[in-house]
Formats: sequence, structure tokens, C-alpha cells
Amino acid sequence: MAPAESRSNALMQAPREHFAPKIYYFHPLLAGPLSSWPLHLRRIRKMGFDTVLSAPVFAPGENNDLFLTADHEHAHSAIGSTLSTDDAVREFAEACKQHDLRLFVDVVLGRVATDAKLATSVPEWFHPITPSDQRIDPRASLRDGGASYARFDDPPVAKELAGWWIERLTRLARA
Repeated sequence: MAPAESRSNALMQAPREHFAPKIYYFHPLLAGPLSSWPLHLRRIRKMGFDTVLSAPVFAPGENNDLFLTADHEHAHSAIGSTLSTDDAVREFAEACKQHDLRLFVDVVLGRVATDAKLATSVPEWFHPITPSDQRIDPRASLRDGGASYARFDDPPVAKELAGWWIERLTRLARA
């Protein structure tokens, strides 16, 4: 077969799998209880998506901000009041798999709720919250008053935090 003919045949073949995932952003609180999520997943697949990116599923702090986790071991009460995070992700991943969807879960590493178990049990891993943090400084971004910010800028603390996150995310990935 001549090289030109080979290229022509290659162009006539069915297109290869796409390179980039087609991602649907899934807000678990808007979707209702976990038991109703397969209905959403069926619709998501029918729309042509192949990947679901979920907002965090962890239990939030007192301010109820989904992106400021208070308990990394328990799922948000709106998802299932007695579910562990691992169980919720496992069920969600199984439902995604049944609909031929991949699952990504959004995780915020750099901050937690001020009342988070992690922030209260290992406070040296987080920057102290002082009244001066609440002043507006045009040279810096405004910090969320309900957040404790991780001290990734301190190498020994960053190493400990990274170890904690690696262990936690490994358990979550195995779920």
C-alpha cells in the first residue's frame, strides 16, 4: 500500500476517542439525596458528558460553605446524614460507573472551616486568625473569615499537611 493511500485509509476510519473529557459539574446539594443521583447521571450521560466533577461532598462548618470542610470523615448531611465520606463517594462512583461516567471530586486543600476537626486538633498547621485579618488591605486578597488557611508556606508544616492529605485522599480514592 502506498503511503498516500495509507493516510487516506486512516482518515476514513471512525474518529478516535476524544482527548479532553467532557465534564459536567455536579452540585450535590442541588441534586438531592444520594438515592436520587442515578436519575441525574442518566440525564448527564444522555447529554453527551463522560465525566462528572462533583463539588465537595464533605460535611461543612457552621457557616455551611460547601468549600469549607469541617469534617473530612462524614458526608454533608443533605447527601446522607449517617454516611461516611468514603461510603458516599463509593456509592456515587458505582452509580457513575453504571452510567459509563468517570467521577472527579473537588477537594479544597488550602483551607478548612474554622470549626473543622482538623483545624482544632492540629492548630499549628493553620495560620492563626487575628482581628487584623479582617481589615481590608488593597495589597492582599480578602481572606474568608470563616476559613482557617493551611500553612503550606512553612516547609515542615507543609510536609505534615501533605502527609495527612495523601493518606486521606488515598482512602477516598480506594472507596
